[in-house]
Amino acid sequence: MAPPSHLDTSVVWDSILSTETQDAIDMIHTALTATLPAADRWTDLGGGLYESPTQDPGGANRKMSLQITVQSAEYMNWVVKDASGTTIHSGRVGRFNFAGVEVKLSAGPRHVLLQTKYFNTVDTWQTAAAVMCDPFPVDLLAAPTYVAAKTSFDASGVVVTNYNHPDNWVMRDNVGVSTFDKRLAMLFVSTSPDGLTSGGSHFHVACEMITQPTSASFYANCGKLTQFAFVSQQHPIGAVIEIPIGDDGEVGEFEVLGLVPCSTVGAGFHGRLAVRRSF
Repeated sequence: MAPPSHLDTSVVWDSILSTETQDAIDMIHTALTATLPAADRWTDLGGGLYESPTQDPGGANRKMSLQITVQSAEYMNWVVKDASGTTIHSGRVGRFNFAGVEVKLSAGPRHVLLQTKYFNTVDTWQTAAAVMCDPFPVDLLAAPTYVAAKTSFDASGVVVTNYNHPDNWVMRDNVGVSTFDKRLAMLFVSTSPDGLTSGGSHFHVACEMITQPTSASFYANCGKLTQFAFVSQQHPIGAVIEIPIGDDGEVGEFEVLGLVPCSTVGAGFHGRLAVRRSF
């Protein structure tokens, strides 16, 4: 059996030591427009604006855009929109203007994840993401809310409250676009605090996203974050984990992100967020 559709996309992984914002922008540009397989490359629209390939079975016309520009030597602007042109989130990610800033990138046709940190220090990782959700087995047309985003700073450069919480994302919500909120469905219960099976083995689950439909008082499922997984909180930040992704022996490499474990934020699930490194 092939991998589930939210894990069945190409992936580019890269890491560099950066001294200015342009270094990271160049890395993203190369990944999106040259390193990905031709059919999965993003379109460079100029001015730092990139458009993802379109998912269009049944006329779904699902895609997103990401605009990355130099705000300063230290900060990058990060603007994410859906296919309708609605701005899902406008923020910043930064700390590029010191010698030896570590930058990590995971990118594919439906996700971009960037992390930065002062190299060889205990500094907190800064995170920026633009991700499409996969509702399979539901038809794509039945899940019109599908773009999620996050950054460490807002558009004015103010640190986002709880920016390093794994469940803190922005999506379209009700009649508009949400502020940062708990968008990850609560999948791990407190009786399994470390993401372990009853036999003590580590396990992983998909990252299901939720949002509030227009004029509704309830939350609905938007699908799974493409190329993300929840893993045991016993895995440290930066750990590389091999996760089975199919019935024919396929495995994928995932790296644990520099975010706090969910147990730290009092969520109903206890685990860490990881992103795909290899396809």
